[in-house]
Amino acid sequence: MILNNVQVDFHNHGWRSTLPENHLSRVGLGKLGELIINKLASPKEISMPPLDRNKVLFLLDYFYPKYDRMTSDLGLKNFEKGGFELYTEHKSSFIGITDKERKKWFYIVRGVEMLTDNGHVISAGTSQAYRFETPKDCYYPGPSLEAKLKQAKDNDAIIIPPHPLSNLSFFEKFILKSIVRDPSGPTPGLSEKNLREYADYWDAIEVFSSSMSEEQSERAEKIAEGLNIPTVANSDGPFFLSFHSYNLFEQIDFSNPEKMRESIRQGLTNQKYKKIKQPFGEDKSEAIKHLLISFLQRKQYL
Repeated sequence: MILNNVQVDFHNHGWRSTLPENHLSRVGLGKLGELIINKLASPKEISMPPLDRNKVLFLLDYFYPKYDRMTSDLGLKNFEKGGFELYTEHKSSFIGITDKERKKWFYIVRGVEMLTDNGHVISAGTSQAYRFETPKDCYYPGPSLEAKLKQAKDNDAIIIPPHPLSNLSFFEKFILKSIVRDPSGPTPGLSEKNLREYADYWDAIEVFSSSMSEEQSERAEKIAEGLNIPTVANSDGPFFLSFHSYNLFEQIDFSNPEKMRESIRQGLTNQKYKKIKQPFGEDKSEAIKHLLISFLQRKQYL
């Protein structure tokens, strides 16, 4: 199936979820904390966006396998109960959703935001799932950046460094490294050195999202231009921010995962797309809830 004029968001985390069972903050919070977290952060159904245009959402696993949850038998039944038709022939990598008229499609693609010892990296478009198998995967310092990039390359994944060139305050770095203990420590975004050293891995570089400052965006654009690497704009947030900023592709082929990746790469390389960048503004109630859950879990991202 070939889609024309497609909105693509390469970086979205869907709904909020709790942390892995072996994470220290879950153990330390006890039963009361666990009840509060489950009440505030239990997975919610993803409400369908209007099917007014063809859309592709890369749903990134973070600590929990959100894509697998959505494409489980129960998840797919929920879509069917809503009156939607599904394309699931390649559901290990993506699913397609449409209404009875079948004029427009909404594709959800599997992806992971790999948390490495030098920053986060998006690996998407394959059946590869990221699993937290050891405590080292959950805490700083996390797995090797180079090892994870080689793993993604071996799977022919679309690889994008998100929110690069993080410019955090001393206090923010301390929180991430010593209290939150994010696997990437004080550097959730790759440094300029890393962007240049591993340039051969990048299909594109994220230069605009809800978690990037104007200065970050400008620096990332200049580095990508110097490296002759395409750039993308994404949401980087929960589902209600999806497609707030996105990339409009002329065409994407969803006949199979290989053709999907190939057509996206061709679109990026041949500049058959354009970035749609819009300023981000969060609903205050959502922002407060996000901060509260983050505090309870001692995690910046959910």
